[in-house]
Order: sequence, then structure tokens, then C-alpha cells
Amino acid sequence: ATVSASRCGQGSVVLSASGSGILNWYDDSLTTNLVDTGLTFNTPPLSATTDYWVEEVVFSASQYAGPPDNTFGSGGNYQGDRHLVFDCYKSLRIVSVLVYAQGAGFRTIELRDNIGLVIQDTLIYIQDGQSRITLNFDVPVGTDLQLGISGTPDLFRNSTDAIYPYTLPGWLSITGVNAPSSYYYFFYDWEVKEPCTSVSTRVTATIYQEPTAAITVNTSTTCSGACDGVA
Repeated sequence: ATVSASRCGQGSVVLSASGSGILNWYDDSLTTNLVDTGLTFNTPPLSATTDYWVEEVVFSASQYAGPPDNTFGSGGNYQGDRHLVFDCYKSLRIVSVLVYAQGAGFRTIELRDNIGLVIQDTLIYIQDGQSRITLNFDVPVGTDLQLGISGTPDLFRNSTDAIYPYTLPGWLSITGVNAPSSYYYFFYDWEVKEPCTSVSTRVTATIYQEPTAAITVNTSTTCSGACDGVA
């Protein structure tokens, strides 16, 4: 459900919507320009009535891809630049992955396209040892995409017994790594979800023009007493 709103004179208007998923607000009917996310949207200052559009995104139950942990083969922590290569068969979100860190600290995780350009990244403080980290990367359909780290990872990787591809049928396939094919780097037990997006709904911020006050001044006077000659 959506609630349009109005105000008298120029200024910001608070629009609202309700839903069980993520609510995205756009300022165009093609929903290409995202302006806010949430149950309410405070518009920028407006001088005229303006339409916005809101859509709801609901995610499927979690699915999992890749090795469930690092208990296969041998391995150790690694300091260099390595990434996994994967194909994505439909739009999905990588919600989280399992990692094994040597020392707590910040790491920048990157989702990249097939030539290494960053699509999305996030700076995460990772605890020492095993932990599940939240990425929330929205992945487009594509081949030879990359999941890697910018900087020094200092994360565990397997150096033997990796067997590619690791495939979640209909979703994605982890096909390799930029290293010998027996290696598996950094990111285990990928949690993925599929988004389902509603049809967008128009919401209107109505601006009413401020009325102009018409004031009539009465300049006539009435004199009494000394004014009319009475002493």
C-alpha cells in the first residue's frame, strides 16, 4: 500500500508505503534512477506536483553454493591477489560467505565483471578465525565474473583437491580461480537468494500554491470631541 501526500507551498513532502520486503523509490516510471530505500521517502524541495514510483523486492529462501567449508585438501593463509571466477545464470544476491581469517581487521571484498572492473564492493571488519561475513552483492547475469579482495587478504585458501565447477543448478557455477586449478581461494559456502520485484506503483507529492492574502485598508476616520469643535 502507498500513501500520497501534499503540502501548501514549496518544500519537501513525506511519502510512505508498506510491504514485507525492501521498498525502493524512483523518480522515473522506468525505475532506473533509485532515490531512496525504506518505508518512507522525504522528497527534495518541490515547487510543483511531482510523481514518484515505489517497488517492493522480496527475496527467496537461501540457497548455498561452493565448498561448505575448508576441510578438503591442504592449505594455508594467503597474502596475494587472487579471486574466484564464476558464471551467474540469473539475477541474484550473494548474501554472505564463510571465511577463515588470520588476524582481525578490515578487508575490501569486490564483485567484478569479466575484465576485472568493480561492480560492487564493501569494506568489512572480519574477526580472527572462522566467520560468516555479509556481502549483499547484487549479481547480474554474466560469465567469468570475479569475487576477490582488494589489498592484503590474509585469508585461508586450499592449495589442493579443489574440483571445479561448483555448481548450484540454474543459479551459478564457480568455474575456477586465477591460480592453478587445484586451488580454492577465500570464499566458502556462498549464501545466495533470488529477488522477486513487484510492479512499481506511482505515488504523488502534490504541491498546492499558497494563497495570496487580499487586505483592504479602511482609511476613513471619525472625529469627536475637540475635533468637531466641542470644548
